[in-house]
Amino acid sequence: PSTVFDNAISPQRLALDWMLQDPYTLELEADDDDRIVQRFALLVLYYSTNGPTSWDLESRASWLLSSTECGWSEPFFNNPDVRCTNDSVVDRMNLWDD
Repeated sequence: PSTVFDNAISPQRLALDWMLQDPYTLELEADDDDRIVQRFALLVLYYSTNGPTSWDLESRASWLLSSTECGWSEPFFNNPDVRCTNDSVVDRMNLWDD
């Protein structure tokens, strides 16, 4: 498992590197481990599907925000890309296919 982190361009490594530079992630408390894992999983999904180049986002700033992952979404649509419960648990995602 550590080999995915040794590879500088693996989705897992890109997600980890992003999290280690993100002020919001770094401010999460130690007891927020579920949120940290959830955030990591969303980032791995983004990078493993080549999000930076293949996701046709209206706004490049709509994902990978330095804020709650529950706010990662296209700003122009009524249905958020990531929807969360009141406890900030992702319970739904909309992935669009053009």
